[in-house]
Amino acid sequence: MKKSTIYLALVIVLALSSCKKETKSTDLTIGNLTISPSHLRAGEMATINYTGKDSLTESIFYYMVNNKTYPVDINFSEEKAATVHIPDSAQALAFQFQKHEGFDNNKEQGYLVTLLNAQNNEIPGSKAALANFCLSYWGTRQDIKKDKDSLILDIKQAIEKHPELKDTWYTTYLSYNYRNNPESGKALIDEQINTILQKTDATEVDLKQAISLSGTIKNKALSDSITEITISKFPNSELANIKLSNSFFTERDPDKQLKIFEESGHNFDNRYKDYALSTITRNMVNKRDYGGFTKYASQISNKQSLAMTYNNFAWDLVQKDENLEFAESISKKSIDIIQNLKNDYSSKPEYQTKNQYKKSLQGNYVMFADTYAWILFKLGKVKEAITYQDEITQNLEIGKNDPHNLKQRLIEFLVADKQFEKAQKKAELFIKNAASNDKMLPFYKEAYVNNNGSEDGYETHLKGLKNEAESIVLDKYKKEMLDEEAPNFKLKNLEGKEIALSNLKDKVVVLDFWATWCGPCKASFPGMQTAVNKYKDNPNVVFLFVDTRERGTPEEMLKNAQDFITKNKYTFNVVLDTKTEATDADFEVVSNYKVNGIPTKIIIGPDGRIKFKSVGYNGSPEKLVNELDIMIGLAQS
Repeated sequence: MKKSTIYLALVIVLALSSCKKETKSTDLTIGNLTISPSHLRAGEMATINYTGKDSLTESIFYYMVNNKTYPVDINFSEEKAATVHIPDSAQALAFQFQKHEGFDNNKEQGYLVTLLNAQNNEIPGSKAALANFCLSYWGTRQDIKKDKDSLILDIKQAIEKHPELKDTWYTTYLSYNYRNNPESGKALIDEQINTILQKTDATEVDLKQAISLSGTIKNKALSDSITEITISKFPNSELANIKLSNSFFTERDPDKQLKIFEESGHNFDNRYKDYALSTITRNMVNKRDYGGFTKYASQISNKQSLAMTYNNFAWDLVQKDENLEFAESISKKSIDIIQNLKNDYSSKPEYQTKNQYKKSLQGNYVMFADTYAWILFKLGKVKEAITYQDEITQNLEIGKNDPHNLKQRLIEFLVADKQFEKAQKKAELFIKNAASNDKMLPFYKEAYVNNNGSEDGYETHLKGLKNEAESIVLDKYKKEMLDEEAPNFKLKNLEGKEIALSNLKDKVVVLDFWATWCGPCKASFPGMQTAVNKYKDNPNVVFLFVDTRERGTPEEMLKNAQDFITKNKYTFNVVLDTKTEATDADFEVVSNYKVNGIPTKIIIGPDGRIKFKSVGYNGSPEKLVNELDIMIGLAQS
């Protein structure tokens, strides 16, 4: 297939009780969460019960240490009870409960808890830590909507009440304040930068703060100037190493890049060193320099990155039927690395829980084992290939159409090994559960004919299986239907015409959030063009392609979108999302619709309410159109 530092000291154990405990007067209740005792202290135990009716797909406990956040799994019992140990270093807590259709975020207020110290006083900085949680990625991911002014004030008051916190929190305060109040916020940032630059004993930390604040207000010239001052004053600083590594990444000639690395790579920061090595190995792949690839790949320190590097080259080779013996050797290395990491949490990123880490490793294993199995198959080691492919297709994934051909390859391998009976049974299981794709059908037909002696009854049998699949998919989408408010908007299209959602009542509106830099968005467009063509004569269905999160001025956004659409001859009605004042990442409509990643499609029914939200692209134009047909049909019903 194509393709910490603080470690978590939180121990999660199942609650001893076999049923939910009753709420006591000493309990703290926040929404669907009950916590005992009601006043929590760092270093102590707490019992938690989730009382919501929805089943949870993931439960996470966050603890905050200053402006850093660390996630930990909550392993609930069947009664949704657990006992947790709060780390000694924790200053505040937050809980995240994910359901199939999103998050239980306590009506957008979050599940947030301040902590007490041994003197029963609120730990200094506890509220600041929670404010930072809400304003950062962690809170926005859950769509916590607490008042920004109040949150920023919490950080400011923490600094005023506890001056010792200024070094930790002042830059964070200035950044959030600027984003929320650009004019007054910029004046405070300018004042802080000037204060730092006027210090005769400014430390490296001081100057790095000034560089960060210069970046916040997008003053690149000032940032570059302070960077040069810092490097001159501290020649062995992290910034000096970053500048050195930047010389590598700005160089486009592979041979010159290699020379820079050989001369200076030993001074690169580890993060950038691995990136540089990945770049060099890609260059070696392009040149088919196997010795060079092996030499530089072996220097990559991050084991997951190393495994991915091996897999990517092996995948490239198997696709082109080149040097399959070498491909086999490096592909096997990628699998062995992942297997060895499964019980080694020392490599777990601090932003992941243990369960998330294991899940990511398993996802990589499936990818790498698929590559390895295909190589084995091409080398004639069919039975060995089947062993790996059978293992990674045990998860049926009902309703997922085998976008990466994992199941299709299994049927192909089984047929090649003349295991026709198993091939037919497996294929029929995949097809009727909407877990197959059309590439599987020729191999299924071959198995059917060999088992039955002829094609008689094949088409009828296949139609029956597909009918079962359609019923499953339809039922799946019915269960996933939403009934949420669709925020109104007025946006201009590429011709300057204003499009208002309020003027599209009684119609099904398909919003496709995209950007010119988004690869998956652009990959989905041939399928989207097919859908637009299919509904072009239907006045009750409207497609709007919302170009969002683009860099540059509004004028540059307009030109880039126009050039892209014209070059590719798409007949899309593109509307341009409105950028807010503070940052390039803030756009009005994409934020109002709570879209985290793109591409995302929002289906709005004739009643003006959101009926479906589909994130990502599965790689199949046909399936994309089929999904849109189902969602549009259900939205109209």
